Amino acid sequence: EGPKKVFPVSRQNMGWAISFVLSLTYLVLLLTRGEAAASCSFSQDGFCVTNLSTNGEGLKVCPADSNSHLWAWNVDAVFTVLVIALGIMTKQETSTIGGLIAAVLVHGLLHLFFSKNNCVLPPTSGSALLFANVAYGGFTALISYLAIKTVNAPLALNLIATAFGAGVTVWLSQPDKPFGISPIFMFTQLLTSFVFWFNEQNNQLMGDLFVLPCLVSILELILCCGSEGGAGFFNKIGGHVWYDLFLHTSLLMTYFPGKNDDE
Repeated sequence: EGPKKVFPVSRQNMGWAISFVLSLTYLVLLLTRGEAAASCSFSQDGFCVTNLSTNGEGLKVCPADSNSHLWAWNVDAVFTVLVIALGIMTKQETSTIGGLIAAVLVHGLLHLFFSKNNCVLPPTSGSALLFANVAYGGFTALISYLAIKTVNAPLALNLIATAFGAGVTVWLSQPDKPFGISPIFMFTQLLTSFVFWFNEQNNQLMGDLFVLPCLVSILELILCCGSEGGAGFFNKIGGHVWYDLFLHTSLLMTYFPGKNDDE
């Protein structure tokens, strides 16, 4: 056998490698277009929100019965049922089903919260902001720790990487920054794609499908608003709902590891 490549790319991990490159592109675009993206009238708190508008008092509002956060919640609710049904049908471990339920349902409840609050994250400060940061950072850290654990990294390295990633994510998501909560999507995309790229036991089909939400995140950032400030192409076709649809489709492949082409 020849020397191992620093960045090995095979058919098995190609989807994860492409996802990582797309996530890096998203990172660059987010950091360089942050202010421009925030000024888009249909972009709010890191999401491209369909049917978002500004009322006479200058406040952002959305119809409670027709907005992309509500549609995302509906998608997430359907996928929660699928997670349970397919998990039972394929005789998965209870912990696997429970983990996927938490990932999908918590994501959906976040969208439901936004939908019921005019699609805007309520302003927080003081102790409320501290609590939100702790919960947000803790959730980010949990995702990071579990993802890194799959490649059997030393515990100390895992904890250092997790603390750093969660800290940067929370810092970039503060109210004085223009990114909303999109840094958590940026971080989890980068981390997940990188970790599974180098995991020899990765799920090839999941990696192939994970390309789609990573691509959608870029489209959401650059095509939410048109050149004249009106609704852009991505906003007109449903906004953020596509991210949830493709992300959870990828997650469902946890139940269907299949056989990698390289085997």
